Amino acid sequence: MVRLMLVLAPIACIVSSIAVSTTLRTYMKFLKRPANAKPKKGTPSYEGQKEIAYVVIGGVTLLLMFYVLHCTWVSFDRQHAFSLTRSPTHCSR
Repeated sequence: MVRLMLVLAPIACIVSSIAVSTTLRTYMKFLKRPANAKPKKGTPSYEGQKEIAYVVIGGVTLLLMFYVLHCTWVSFDRQHAFSLTRSPTHCSR
């Protein structure tokens, strides 16, 4: 099971980075648009787009900060513990 996680972790990181960059790119468009600019045809426009964009961007940033904190804690914890692949399953006495 551990080997499976070690193989799939890089794939999960790549897929999640694509998703995060797409989300940020989508909501950054709302911040770049001037307030008096008319939206293009087919683009939905409603009040509060900028505020929603700020909330989503702030939420994604907060999630990424917690992810960095989690990764730092896990790597610190694993360096001071037994090996992942050689940990004993039962105690022999």
